[in-house]
Amino acid sequence: MSSKRFPAPSLRERLACAAGALLTTTAVLAALLGAFHQLSADPWLLPTPEVLELAAQCQARPERVAREACLHQVVASRVKPGAGDARLARRELPADGSTRP
Repeated sequence: MSSKRFPAPSLRERLACAAGALLTTTAVLAALLGAFHQLSADPWLLPTPEVLELAAQCQARPERVAREACLHQVVASRVKPGAGDARLARRELPADGSTRP
């Protein structure tokens, strides 16, 4: 077994490594958040009086499946499809059925 010892890095080197790691982590996080923000342009349905009235009509239905279908139709008729949806929808699975691109 070798008894060779390596010198400990100086305080300056340790601070430089920590700053580099922090900068890299921040850059990766910003890139991920930017990508998610770009794909989710307008995800919310605003609670206008018309939408609230339609939702109340849906909630008045007796069966859970009917309520969910009604609410789904209300949201689908009000939300505009975004460019991100088209980009995601264009991606097709390979012919062999695998999930890898």
